[in-house]
Amino acid sequence: MKRVLVFVGLLLGAAATAQNLSSINFSYWYNPGAEIEFQMRPVVSGGKAKVLYSLSARMAARAADSYTIKWERRENLTDAQGKPLTPEDSVIASVGQTRTGIVTVDWPDKPWLLVAVITHPEGLSPWYFYRSIDSRYPSDAFLAQEDGSPLLDRFAESGKRYQLRNFEPGKVYGFYYRTFFPAAYPAFSTALPVVDKFMIYDSTFTLNAADRFEPRRPGLYLLQHDTTAARGVAVLVPPSGFPRMTRVGQLAKALIYVTTPDEYAKLEDAGENKTAFDKSVLALTGDKDRARNFMRSYFQRVEFANRCFTAFKEGWKTDRGIVYIIFGAPDEVTRKGLNEIWYYKASRTQFIFSKAGSVFDPEQYTLHRENSYSQTWYNQIDLWRKSRF
Repeated sequence: MKRVLVFVGLLLGAAATAQNLSSINFSYWYNPGAEIEFQMRPVVSGGKAKVLYSLSARMAARAADSYTIKWERRENLTDAQGKPLTPEDSVIASVGQTRTGIVTVDWPDKPWLLVAVITHPEGLSPWYFYRSIDSRYPSDAFLAQEDGSPLLDRFAESGKRYQLRNFEPGKVYGFYYRTFFPAAYPAFSTALPVVDKFMIYDSTFTLNAADRFEPRRPGLYLLQHDTTAARGVAVLVPPSGFPRMTRVGQLAKALIYVTTPDEYAKLEDAGENKTAFDKSVLALTGDKDRARNFMRSYFQRVEFANRCFTAFKEGWKTDRGIVYIIFGAPDEVTRKGLNEIWYYKASRTQFIFSKAGSVFDPEQYTLHRENSYSQTWYNQIDLWRKSRF
């Protein structure tokens, strides 16, 4: 019997590593209750790909080092059998529940997928994460924190010093964009305003590759060694307190998704007056207990969206951010080609996002908007206002 069980275990292990990526439910990527959080960011580096990564364990009883990361190469999402890789893995820091490092792989003639298969001795199934290794990837540098660990988030803190990494020796040109982008439009808003294809910077500055970068003002920064190439590193510097929202004026702006124009105007008119703001929220929900529950739950989602989706604009303003805030963590997440598909069982609703990356956000995804979403969307807003989400 023992030999049979061992054989079955081997079969299950083989099946796990042979799983087709297009058939995997990646919902744990966007589930704040998932056991682990894993981030990857490729960087072009002279014929090589440096892939920055960070593994965070959310279970207090498990350290980051108790998880094993196995690296694979897949040619595409439908490739059922991963080719094991043993890339150069430079672990920068592994303290408690967080482990950060950089793996280095060769650039190929054509794009391929670097897959991280993460397991735990007490886990039942592996977690899969991947990034495309493509010589056209627009990031060729990154920022590191004072302890040397790479900044995996695409937002930085005003007044904090960061090390420039991977830039070639010489001048680094910086571009500052003061503009903060508007909130995303609902999924049924098909008539969107025209957006300029190119953003105009507000000011420029220069650094040396060995200098520290210390952003002083909120806004978007782009750092480039070669200004003629669509490559560099972009980072958003949000208002203080981010990814949380603590000021009344910030809270009011994020409530645009669940308010009428008149209600939103009253919230904005309140400014930093908390009494006036609380009165408007109470009018929105109709009950003190519902108001407290509403605010707590809503801004927990706003904070997670900021952590997960921020790039050239705050995460709550992105297409995936608005869907996450209104509907919550998706039950199913799949990838098909350049599309990411979210499915919610309760409402039987599917949202499709298409990859549309740029130097400002290589992993940007835009929502396919349709009029048919309107009734489901308004039903969900009504549940929010009744605190029945």
